[in-house]
Parts: sequence; structure tokens; C-alpha cells
Amino acid sequence: MREGSKFTSAQWLEGLLPEVYSARRVLDSADRLLRRDGPLDRDIDAVLATYAIGVERLMKLALATAAVSRGVNRPRFGAAAV
Repeated sequence: MREGSKFTSAQWLEGLLPEVYSARRVLDSADRLLRRDGPLDRDIDAVLATYAIGVERLMKLALATAAVSRGVNRPRFGAAAV
């Protein structure tokens, strides 16, 4: 973290780490859908939507990490953060 940032290590762990795990779970779900046996034709929309959600979460994490590196007190997630 940037020196002078008011964003503490505890806030980092409580705020950003759960988002990392959440993005990972979503992307794991997409991988499972993609690797599942059977025809992909009917499931392709679900696979692509799940990957899109995972990538969106990763992008929010990138923005939050950039905010922390600039010394912003606390990154926000959810609809208000966009």
C-alpha cells in the first residue's frame, strides 16, 4: 500500500480479499460449465454470461487496487462504485 494511505491492512483483507475469492468462484463455475460433458450448444449463453460476470469482478478489483495505490481511503464495490 502507498505510504500515507488511510486504507489499513485489515480493511484491505476485509474489503478486497473477499472480492478476489468471489471472482475466483465465479470463474471456476464458468470453467466447470465449459468442461462439462454433453453438448455445449444449449449452455453457451450460461458459460459466456458467467465468464462475463467473473471478468467484471476482476476489473472492479483492478480499479479498487489502483484507488488504494493512489491513497484513496477505501474502494467501494457494487453499483455505487461504477
